[in-house]
Amino acid sequence: MSELQRGKYADEFENVHPDILDRYFGVNGAPSQRDHSGAGNSDDEDGISKLDNMISTDQQSHIRHDPVDVPKHAAPFASEEAEGIFYAALKDVSAAGIVPRDLGVHDSEWDGGDYSTFEAIKSGRRGKLLNMVLPFDIWWPKAVTWAQGLDLMTRICIVENGD
Repeated sequence: MSELQRGKYADEFENVHPDILDRYFGVNGAPSQRDHSGAGNSDDEDGISKLDNMISTDQQSHIRHDPVDVPKHAAPFASEEAEGIFYAALKDVSAAGIVPRDLGVHDSEWDGGDYSTFEAIKSGRRGKLLNMVLPFDIWWPKAVTWAQGLDLMTRICIVENGD
């Protein structure tokens, strides 16, 4: 009765979206290349493991590299004192309106003396160029803040490490 009322795999796939179940275990649509012997019918796999393996197999054709390690989320400074100095100096530099050089945001570094209003970036496997709009009033202040932070962080780390 439970199978008739709730479905055969109701407990096993409780947190799986019905569209996913229909795609991998459903009977509608064109026949696929996947093994559809049914969830849980294998002696060595339960339904969730089988579903995980089927999804993983489908996604393999889209993965062209080894996984990338997640970057460490640690402060670049060796001490809390240096980090405090960084935040205080960043606040002062920002208030003073100092724009670092050699990071592409100072007006003397702009091509033709003007801030570029777009940037061409490569997209996709073929490297199709997309022009991204860069409105000055939105992106330049963000670029200056990034440059100020990078410049200060570099200088503090050099002093801190004795380089």
